[in-house]
Amino acid sequence: MNSVAAWTDSYFDGSLDRTLTAVKSGATYLYTLEIDNVDSAKRYLQLFDAAATSDVTLGSTTPTYVIGLASAAMKSVSFCIPMKFELGLVYSMTTTDTGSTDVSAAGTLSVGYR
Repeated sequence: MNSVAAWTDSYFDGSLDRTLTAVKSGATYLYTLEIDNVDSAKRYLQLFDAAATSDVTLGSTTPTYVIGLASAAMKSVSFCIPMKFELGLVYSMTTTDTGSTDVSAAGTLSVGYR
């Protein structure tokens, strides 16, 4: 059994796109991410320290952390020391690192958090 999975919650999004989505409200510790970009161009997963999706305006609110993904690629990210989001964890997948343009093909996202 994976030792991380025993003490984290998991979340899956099978239609990852620019739709702002909240994983959790309140203090959140991020341990792992697995992202699949099925689009034919580079895409960006924007992570925000926010309590709710209404607290984020894509293209205006500065992301807390951004992960770039090559075209048609999968990426796994593990944090040895979990990343803390004080207010909560909200995310979106866009065509630029701080933009608001939607992707042309939805990907998938798996999150390990507490």
